[in-house]
Amino acid sequence: MVAKSKAAIENRRAGTVERGRETTRLGADIGEIPKIVDPARRAACELDLELFLRVYFPFSTGMTPFSDDHHRVIARTQGC
Repeated sequence: MVAKSKAAIENRRAGTVERGRETTRLGADIGEIPKIVDPARRAACELDLELFLRVYFPFSTGMTPFSDDHHRVIARTQGC
C-alpha cells in the first residue's frame, strides 16, 4: 500500500513539473521577429546608444536633453 502511495505522489509530482515546463515554454514564445521597417535608421542607431534612445523612445528619453550624468551612464553602457 505504501509503494502505491509513493508512486501516486511521484506521478502527481511529474505531472506538475511537466505542466510548469509547458507553461514556461508557452510564455517564452514571442512569435516571429517583425521585419525591419527602416534599415537606415536601424543601422544609424546600431552602434550609438544615445541616438537609439532618442530615436526609438522620443516620448520619454528623447523629450529633454540628457544631463551630464545621463551622458556618463550612456557612454559607460555603450562601452560594455
